[in-house]
Amino acid sequence: MNELQQANPARSLQSPESLASSGSKAAREARQSAEEMEALFLQFLMATMRKSVERSELMPETPGNRLFRGMLDEEYCRLASESGRGLGLADLIESQWSAKPGGKNGRF
Repeated sequence: MNELQQANPARSLQSPESLASSGSKAAREARQSAEEMEALFLQFLMATMRKSVERSELMPETPGNRLFRGMLDEEYCRLASESGRGLGLADLIESQWSAKPGGKNGRF
């Protein structure tokens, strides 16, 4: 037995089907993480854009308005990223993570 099997004997007993499903689980988790990173970038972009707009005296800025606008922007960014209508960063991040070192897509 090698060191990995000694450390986790149940791992050596897994069927190929369960290993394949764990690979798809890893792919789903990678996709979700990539979408979250894109959403965070979009949030930063939206916050920066909001700071650049002049405030009107017609609608005073209150803490409640800032909180609501921040939460609304966060939701917009999350939905845009999950729907695939964001900037496309999630696709790029996911493809970069799945690239094999020295492979066709890899840059290592």
